Amino acid sequence: MMVVVFVSTFMDGLDGSIVNMAIPTMASEFGMDVSTMSWITTSYMLTLAGLLVVFAKISTNIGPKRVMLWGLAVFTAASLLCGMSDSFETLLIFRISQGVGAAMMCSSGPILCTENLTGKEVGTGIAVISAGSALGFAMGPGVGGVLLEVMPWNGIFLINVPIGLFMMVITAMALPTVSNIGIKQAEIFQFHIFWFPFFEKVRISAVN
Repeated sequence: MMVVVFVSTFMDGLDGSIVNMAIPTMASEFGMDVSTMSWITTSYMLTLAGLLVVFAKISTNIGPKRVMLWGLAVFTAASLLCGMSDSFETLLIFRISQGVGAAMMCSSGPILCTENLTGKEVGTGIAVISAGSALGFAMGPGVGGVLLEVMPWNGIFLINVPIGLFMMVITAMALPTVSNIGIKQAEIFQFHIFWFPFFEKVRISAVN
């Protein structure tokens, strides 16, 4: 379970910053100015931050495993479509879709920890989530620079596809199925309402 929540938040953090390296290349490809093309990054962050609490509530109703699986599916499919985009408009739409998938993954991660871990293990789980997001965000520019040296700009999106498919299999096999969660909702929502939006504000500020 720790592997699933770590990799999912790592993918979110990585994708939040890796695209910055490709903004000038994409702007040249689509004949756009860099400031307009930066919406490809900002739209992802805003979508993710805005939907965290919504999908946290959905996770407590239908179970975090389902939300995590759907999040991985949406994120992976949107990554593929971003890589296949041939215009700014379609790339923006699929980038927003990618943010929806990322919000589903990030919102279900803490709930998986609070429902399947006990005592100090919960703190360890939350630390793993924070570490995954921070590490991915920090590595994004470096990884993006390396990828752009060896492949076109769309490679930064397409690289998510095999990882996402692999994680869907792991999630389906390894995570327990829990539905209609109600016992720890107050703890879960306190975490999402007070901390995750703060993290996203910091990340958006860092991008801009």
